[in-house]
Amino acid sequence: MELTVAFSFLAIIISILSYLFTKRSWYETYRPIVTARIETNDSGNVSAAFDIVVYNTGNRPAVNIRLRADKEVLEKAIEENGPEVLKKEIHACFSDEATIPLLQSGNSISNAFGMTGRNESTIKYGSRIPISIEYNDLNKRKYKTKQILIYRDTTFFAGTGWEKKGTS
Repeated sequence: MELTVAFSFLAIIISILSYLFTKRSWYETYRPIVTARIETNDSGNVSAAFDIVVYNTGNRPAVNIRLRADKEVLEKAIEENGPEVLKKEIHACFSDEATIPLLQSGNSISNAFGMTGRNESTIKYGSRIPISIEYNDLNKRKYKTKQILIYRDTTFFAGTGWEKKGTS
């Protein structure tokens, strides 16, 4: 009799642990996954324009997405003699006013993020900008990820390439 009670108690514990593991696994699988990167918008032989692109690669919508960057680190990456209007636009990407209210699964959203050129640049080419991305899911669960943005041409992974036929 005591052995039967012990096995029943053990079965209940295993069932509870299995339930908790399944629930946690479901939350990790079915959630938004938000990332960001700097991408080349357009480039030529004199200058390149960049965007910051925020992606939701998870399988649930993300809400209240905020990008955060240390202001001192951001200032070190920004060229001192760059256009003031573009500097303000870069800082705006990390402000509370730039909160993305909703980003559906599989979608992305972008914003201008400066330029580089022979005579004028906004951010030092090759700069690494550590950021954090804070966001919620529709059930108000909070997520925070950290990553590094690299300010360089994304058309060619090493920064050089050939013009495509028919694009001139």
